[in-house]
Amino acid sequence: SIDIIHQTVTRMMMIYRRTIPIQRQTTKLLGNSNGKKNKCIAKRLYNFASTPYESCFSSIRHLKVPTHATLQQNTLKAMTNHDADDWYANPVATILNGEVLGFDDGISSSKVVKKSDTLDAFGNVNGKIVYANRSLVDAIIAHIQRYNSNKSSRDAANYKDKVRLIERELLDVDNEANYVGQLIANQAIDFWKQDGVTEIEEAIMANEVERRMNDLLLQDEEEIGKVEIHRDVAFVGCVSNFGNFLDLCRKVLRNVEVGVPVVVFSRSNSTQHSFRWAQLLMGLMKKYNVDVGLLTYASVTVDEALRIMRSSKESPMYITCSRELACTIKKQHPNLLSSTGGPNTFVSTELTPAIEQAIRDSALIENSGQCTALRHVVVPCTEQEVSHIFGNVPIVSSPEDALRHGQFAGLFESEHFVPIESPDIPAEYLKQPEHDVYYRVCDDLPPDGLNEYWRKVVVDVTKALTIDVNDLAGWLVRNQPISLAVNGDWAMARDLFDKTALVVYTVGTLENPALTCQARPQEKEIFGEFPIRRDLSLYTKYPVIVPSSTPGYNSTYKIEYLNSISDMASLDHKLQYIKPLLKALEKKSVRGFCCELANYIADAVGPKAEVGGDRTVLWGLQRPPLNGTMSVIRCGRHTTLDDMLPAAIPFIITNAREQLEISIDDENGTDLEYSLATLGVSLFNVIKENEETFEKRTFKGTGANDAFFNVMDVDSFDDNDDSEFPLVSQFVSLFLPMGHIKSTEKRDDDFISFFEKSEKWLRLHWHGI
Repeated sequence: SIDIIHQTVTRMMMIYRRTIPIQRQTTKLLGNSNGKKNKCIAKRLYNFASTPYESCFSSIRHLKVPTHATLQQNTLKAMTNHDADDWYANPVATILNGEVLGFDDGISSSKVVKKSDTLDAFGNVNGKIVYANRSLVDAIIAHIQRYNSNKSSRDAANYKDKVRLIERELLDVDNEANYVGQLIANQAIDFWKQDGVTEIEEAIMANEVERRMNDLLLQDEEEIGKVEIHRDVAFVGCVSNFGNFLDLCRKVLRNVEVGVPVVVFSRSNSTQHSFRWAQLLMGLMKKYNVDVGLLTYASVTVDEALRIMRSSKESPMYITCSRELACTIKKQHPNLLSSTGGPNTFVSTELTPAIEQAIRDSALIENSGQCTALRHVVVPCTEQEVSHIFGNVPIVSSPEDALRHGQFAGLFESEHFVPIESPDIPAEYLKQPEHDVYYRVCDDLPPDGLNEYWRKVVVDVTKALTIDVNDLAGWLVRNQPISLAVNGDWAMARDLFDKTALVVYTVGTLENPALTCQARPQEKEIFGEFPIRRDLSLYTKYPVIVPSSTPGYNSTYKIEYLNSISDMASLDHKLQYIKPLLKALEKKSVRGFCCELANYIADAVGPKAEVGGDRTVLWGLQRPPLNGTMSVIRCGRHTTLDDMLPAAIPFIITNAREQLEISIDDENGTDLEYSLATLGVSLFNVIKENEETFEKRTFKGTGANDAFFNVMDVDSFDDNDDSEFPLVSQFVSLFLPMGHIKSTEKRDDDFISFFEKSEKWLRLHWHGI
């Protein structure tokens, strides 16, 4: 029987290779058969907005995707077959080396086992959880250390094809086990998710894009020797919503397929569905003979989770969460890759029936349980009109009811539905008389730092008859929503786009309005949940873009590769003017990194258009907001040109150069200032000042000064030791905005023509320094 299974798996792999293209054919362009170095290697880029990155979206719309109705039927079937008692009889527990532990297992039975109730997203008891005791946590830590010590022996070739067969089976609607129906159903029951079907539809296409990006990353590691994927165990903190795509697919499968082990942590609520997909995945890993040690589910308390993380400080931690939680984790685990929320904003010049519906849909999506749910509205209206908007909301009794009727923005209304993560609503908010909806209508913009009231519908309304774009743009920069929807005025929309730095912008009309909750990353509607720019390092090591290669965030260039391109022979012909500047660098690795960085930017600049979908999209790299603010690079007492120049390159060679300022400590003992003057770098203001003066001028560490969009302390960069160089798009994301702006109309040529002229798009500067 083992031989039969082996033959079956082999045949499936052959079929899989024919049906899912793995882009090996590009390798011949990158190296010569005689083994000589090919200068094209330095120009081969797959980072955000580069030409190969864009190629990963090719023919995505032609993928076979199950119909919405089929996924809906499979999910309803799984919900009907769901045995509520099973989540009590088979509680959430730790999975280690393929075994569910925490009972009489010989590891944890010597200590008291803590067993507790699990809670769904609205605080209802829905099962049991067995927390790992200290002995079992010690075993998890020992497992992590063992895998970290053997990380160089894990070849992705042993895992990738098998993991992708697992992924295909998990999401196959024709599979008798109906795994995909179970995934959606478990999430719906645990989180009270209304529309998990759309998430899977989008994930099937977005997964293919990210598989191709992983293929390119692996080629650079295995065939070219350009990068190293660090295979320390990766930690995953699960999100309550969208976990089937963000957690299972992006953070777990994309890591495991390249040989990165993962430890998935349990949650304080709605943790049942993540444990259930971990169980399903483990069963398939055994079926396809994938090392079961690559997946651990740690059913642990918060304190024990922190102890596990402290045992492997080099490990990346991937999480989608609130800014408050991300800040807390980042203080204890610097290698954090977090996606955080923000007060999504909806703007309209008029209040029409279509605009009213768009406000309802944006605010109520998943009972205000989606990261793009609306929090702030700017529209001319009265308190009575706002009450009317939310007086006509769809009511749903259960997730099954919502799914059956195709409802994604319904309100769960019952005394049993009390979100456990939301604080009490302040008295200044009015309650809609008929429904559990709260709003505050003011002439002015709301205060900074709005609480998002997860799973509570709470809306701040700015009832402006005329919109002060500069004031609104300033508020958006200080609060950094994920999404901005603007309706009725293209000129205002472009002005707001120019003066802010969000990731998701949508432009609609009064008849076909934009919502805040619209983004399809598989169709180049690039998505990301970025923190406030100048505070970014408090929350994450790098901002996370979707789609992208998840293991790429913990990958670095090999020093040998950077040294090999330090002769600058491969430097883009349009950037030859920076050669004298690069020659002044002492370290070959830094010079090589600056060449790689410059070539990437040369390839990636400019808006890219996508017109083949239901909406019309422009996307790409952008300049900092065009609102008169500056980005300042702070150089300390010992900062050298080698330390500073990589951070300045994205500005020097682009139209962002006028937005950069260099601050040098007046006790700087290097020849940094002299080097800049000698090399003729007069593109930006260079100021010598002591630390006290600098902090006072920029309010560094004590508050925000609106004169500065970003304050970058070169000496505090995580990778500023000249021994590790991150992928160039990750590095650039520390300084420059990226994302998309789209029209709600198909093939909107007028939109393309108007918005591609924006001066905010990053463009190459062809002139010298």
